[in-house]
Amino acid sequence: MVFFPPRSFPPLPLIPDDVAICDFMLDEKHGRTTFSNSQNPYTCGLSGKSYSWLEVRDRVDYLSRALAKEFNWHPNRGTEWDKVAACFLVNTIDNLPLYWALLRLGGVVTPANAAYSVTELTYQLKDSKATALFTCTPLLETALTAAQKAGIPQNRVYIVDLPLEFVGNAKAPSRFKTLEQLIEAGKSLPKVERLQWGPGKAARTTAFVCYSSGTSGLPVPPIIITMLRSKELMKKYDLSSVTSIFSGAAPLGAETAKELQGIFPDWAIRQGYGLTETATVVSGTTTTDIWFGSSGNFLPGVEARIVTPDGKEILEYDTPGELAIRSPSVVLGYLNNAKATKETFRDGWMFTGDEAVMRIGPQGTEHMFIVDRIKELIKVKGNQVAPAELEAHILEHEMVADCAVIGIPDEAAGEVPKAFVVKSPSATQDDAVTIAAIKKHVEDHKARHKWLKGGVQFLDVIPKSPSGKILRRLLRDQEREARKSAGSKL
Repeated sequence: MVFFPPRSFPPLPLIPDDVAICDFMLDEKHGRTTFSNSQNPYTCGLSGKSYSWLEVRDRVDYLSRALAKEFNWHPNRGTEWDKVAACFLVNTIDNLPLYWALLRLGGVVTPANAAYSVTELTYQLKDSKATALFTCTPLLETALTAAQKAGIPQNRVYIVDLPLEFVGNAKAPSRFKTLEQLIEAGKSLPKVERLQWGPGKAARTTAFVCYSSGTSGLPVPPIIITMLRSKELMKKYDLSSVTSIFSGAAPLGAETAKELQGIFPDWAIRQGYGLTETATVVSGTTTTDIWFGSSGNFLPGVEARIVTPDGKEILEYDTPGELAIRSPSVVLGYLNNAKATKETFRDGWMFTGDEAVMRIGPQGTEHMFIVDRIKELIKVKGNQVAPAELEAHILEHEMVADCAVIGIPDEAAGEVPKAFVVKSPSATQDDAVTIAAIKKHVEDHKARHKWLKGGVQFLDVIPKSPSGKILRRLLRDQEREARKSAGSKL
């Protein structure tokens, strides 16, 4: 069965396949809203600095002229792989204008996570074959070390200006050109010729090379957990203007959403689902069709299937299987990894590696629920246990500030769940009492095969990626080493 967006959703408009992203975004004839100097959709949250649409368009124009001269890049010469630039930046008001200027030259943008270490950034620079690097003052030390290791000379490292509120006294050395200097220089340079693309060119040309963390895991989201466990802190802020929130990157469990709704009854608490490979969101809850725990309805242009491990299509609701997605937004494949591309992209579908289930919601629409990562599921005597389900439930307990669940080997059951817990301030001083309370909380509400037979271990912090995903792999590695040291043969 193929699942589609609700019929009430507007159909996906015709997507031009001969227009680059930069031209689509900055040209009114492609369906964008009318540009006006009175509209300032770009505002820096730190400095209050704003750009209108027309100012953004001018900045893109001037910057593309300067970069064409700087790099000797021409829009209609060579391939996009001859023109790869890395952007190692915090979120700034000029990120998108920079991306669009690079794309206007027929180039490729490879954005790098601002939390990357030198090793991680070096890998991305080498793997993408980037020949230029845009960064900002707070990240300059890491950027320069990685650039040197990747063979990018210092005269191909550029600084994106940040407001003083962000950088304080830190100033970039004068030997580096800044984005503002490039834009100013571009004003006196000739215009860049427009990309001349024929039919289908846009659909097969790479614009962005994005590197996912490759980690898996589904924590309840850390910001919301902090809000729930720090009620005194929340009293310091005026949230009266908030009407709706949207959660992403990590699934928001129904229990956590209900708890938050109890504190803020007027909020529309929504969430969405997507991956780097689907660029990015493919489903989301609307303000008028919220069902806690659900990742919402599929967006216009998205088709989905649920399949069994042996590739058979699931035709019923409430039956879990691997989620496969087909959409114009799905990426072309993995760079320099033909094996992974072949395994993930099959017959026009992208197999996500996430176990999902489709259900009919209270309003009669189809909702998608993510159960867990398929490789993360715990097998207890043949029964599947989703770590995310147990994590969401354990987080309901007042003594728990954060948690993660993994499967550990067991002679009789194959695997059993083990919980790693960060205690909340309300936890007792007696660890044994706290452990007993957490175990009972699970046993009172969950089937026997989901009980924490692997035990409960306390940590100061749950290891997570910058986007909030639990790094269960690290916990499994630590557990394996601990069992090995203890002489376990499992």
